[in-house]
Amino acid sequence: LVGSQIPDRSNSGSLTFAEFVPSGMTNNFRRKKVAFTLAEGATHAGTWKGSRKSAFTLAEVLITLGVIGVVAAMTLPNLIKNYENQVKLNKLKKFYSQFEQLIMRSVNENDGIMTWSEEDLQNGNSDKILEQYIFPYLDNPKICTSTTGLCLYKNNRVYNKQGVVSFNPVAVNNRVIILKDGSSIIFRTVKSNVSSIGINYIYYWLVYYDYNGNKGPNKKGEDIFVFIIHPVTKRFVSYGHYVSTTNDAINSDESVDILCNNDGSFCAEKIIRDGWKIKY
Repeated sequence: LVGSQIPDRSNSGSLTFAEFVPSGMTNNFRRKKVAFTLAEGATHAGTWKGSRKSAFTLAEVLITLGVIGVVAAMTLPNLIKNYENQVKLNKLKKFYSQFEQLIMRSVNENDGIMTWSEEDLQNGNSDKILEQYIFPYLDNPKICTSTTGLCLYKNNRVYNKQGVVSFNPVAVNNRVIILKDGSSIIFRTVKSNVSSIGINYIYYWLVYYDYNGNKGPNKKGEDIFVFIIHPVTKRFVSYGHYVSTTNDAINSDESVDILCNNDGSFCAEKIIRDGWKIKY
């Protein structure tokens, strides 16, 4: 050691720690007492000086929340719309399947659709048709009229897709049926001039399915979808499936698209052709 004299211990053995280390240093070693023991197998220990726990600042938290809010604002409306469309499609598909079977049963058990539609519709006997040919196949339906107050539509109006008044659901010979799940069916009597085929008029029913009842917006193509009990084929089909009520010619996709986008009457047919998806 520089500046220190090493004692001669050649005859007596090795030096002691106190003799080898200068006196000033031994005092420091004595003051530093061991405060821990090493784990078995450990060779040394270390310490972190000036270490601290890290955390987000208020500005960073606010920025993160802002980004989350922007993303939610962009995606939430689409998520809600997709959910509502799926509910709409599920109810529409269920109604179509069940009502198609209902009409088939009624036609088979009551001598064909032409018999009861022509004779009774032209005489204004909508209630008679419902009671004899429809109600027996429904689960506890309720009739709504302009006086019952069970399911009055706002201002007694149904609108087309553009928001223009289409018809009065509770007018003479029209009937609104409330189903157990809250949805409703509007039976609308239609008188059509078909003199071109040698008959002055033909009567048939348009069937409007409103999946959410009278809650609104009460627009064709949005919450109301149109079907027809076809007088020639005797089938219950979406309106627009056939070109006319006097034959069984199938409508073109172009015509279906036009009437769905403009008026909303053919939207049920478009949904079915698009594989039970809403693409308009």
